[in-house]
Formats: sequence, structure tokens, C-alpha cells
Amino acid sequence: MRLFERMLAERFEPNGYIFVILLSVCSGLGDLDMGLRVKKFIDESNMFRDMIVATVLLEMFIKCEDADKAWEVFDRMEKKDIVVCVNLMHILIIYFDDDY
Repeated sequence: MRLFERMLAERFEPNGYIFVILLSVCSGLGDLDMGLRVKKFIDESNMFRDMIVATVLLEMFIKCEDADKAWEVFDRMEKKDIVVCVNLMHILIIYFDDDY
């Protein structure tokens, strides 16, 4: 995250690939706070329209056990194809089997 913040300080504009990598790191670490910081940059840069970025953001919230934020992302997505829906169901089953 420090490297990302340094890149921003030097006026580097991140693209979807950078956000996907950052969100994947957040998911792997289970670091919801860092994920929320990355989401802020995604919202500010209007990268949410990128379906891959939005899907990885959704996955990050589920893996960090914040189903409410995941549903917010899902509701906000402009396009919801079968891949996104199946992915959401699969992840919910894995992480929240007892709750849903």
C-alpha cells in the first residue's frame, strides 16, 4: 500500500490492473481497512465501471467477511452477467455457509 500511495503522490494514475492487484492483496490478507482505502481510490477514479475491478472488489468484501458491502457493490454494478452472479453465489456459500 505504501508503494501505491507513493505512486499517487508522484501523480501516477492507476489503471484497472493496479486496482485488481491491490484488491487481491487485501483479500489474501483479509485486510478490510486497506480494501476500503483502495475502494475510495476506485470511486474517485471512476474505475468502478470496469466490470473486472467491480467483481474483484465484490470478492474482496466477501473474503473480508463484509457481506453488506459486497451486496452494495453488487447492487451498484451496471452489468451483472452470469459469471458475476455465479461467482457471488459461490463465494457466499464458501464464506457464509451457515449464515445464508
